[in-house]
Amino acid sequence: MKNLILLLATFITLQSCGEDKKVRTKDSSEESTTTDNVQNTNSTSNELIITLNADFNKNDELIIFWKDKNIGWFTDEKTIYGGASDIDGHQTIVFKFPNGAIPNDLRFDISNNKEQKEIKVNFIKLQQGPREFYIFGDELTKYFKPNEFISYNAEKHKLILSENKSQYDPYLNTTHDFILELQKVLNTTF
Repeated sequence: MKNLILLLATFITLQSCGEDKKVRTKDSSEESTTTDNVQNTNSTSNELIITLNADFNKNDELIIFWKDKNIGWFTDEKTIYGGASDIDGHQTIVFKFPNGAIPNDLRFDISNNKEQKEIKVNFIKLQQGPREFYIFGDELTKYFKPNEFISYNAEKHKLILSENKSQYDPYLNTTHDFILELQKVLNTTF
């Protein structure tokens, strides 16, 4: 009997792996469908994954710069790239850190496209193994500090992007609250 139950549970798990998943924000009745392979969303015990769910209106490139205890500044060698499309609805962008990486800080370059005028952040998830932490759009400024190319509309959870003296480099720096949550997810202290 136990073998039959185990076989049935395995079959159900395998069937659900490739199905579309519905994502619903807490402040909206809109749904979008994303298809994720289990490999793309599950992390091994040493792999940190940061997932951004947001609404973009243009194709874009996003970059996470990270540093660890071996360096005191952000470098091009420690970057993770992700892309956004100009499709309507929520998009999920997954950033996987190298296996065993223990970042103690990061900088989130949220846009590289000057035509991108705003980005609605639905949530950001930090995950390593079974430990995870969600940052929802309404608490974004508790965990990130926008630079001079970004103003934040708290009511709509939108990052408003702009040029400054013909330059365009919108990014988010982390706050102390973010670092505390990152330590919990990584199960370490810096």
